[in-house]
Amino acid sequence: MLSFPLEILDCVELEELDLSSNRLTSVQVEIKRLENMKILKLHHNPLEGLPNELFDLKNLVRLHLSFCGLERIPRSITRLSRSISFIELDLRGNNIPDIPENGDYLNKYELYNAFGHRVVSLDLILE
Repeated sequence: MLSFPLEILDCVELEELDLSSNRLTSVQVEIKRLENMKILKLHHNPLEGLPNELFDLKNLVRLHLSFCGLERIPRSITRLSRSISFIELDLRGNNIPDIPENGDYLNKYELYNAFGHRVVSLDLILE
């Protein structure tokens, strides 16, 4: 399992982090320590999943998760949709199915309903 260096978490004032194209397979739950994060770019990484703690970043404005090979989106992602400042969720190029096998994650229609028009890069819904 390949993840980002934990030393990044010492940068508590960090507002933008670009970890794209680094062959990351996981995001540590400790990411929640980056409370000032506004823009997080994780695109083009073969992520095996997303921790619920990622969606506790209250100041997040943009989250880029395109082309990560994601097949499931946890229900906890809807925490982001409740934030007034959150405007962009990029999930292009993932393999999110129409119908979930169980209730543990959102399908693309539920995701669209949760975020509505505040999400500009959700082309997987339009397939």
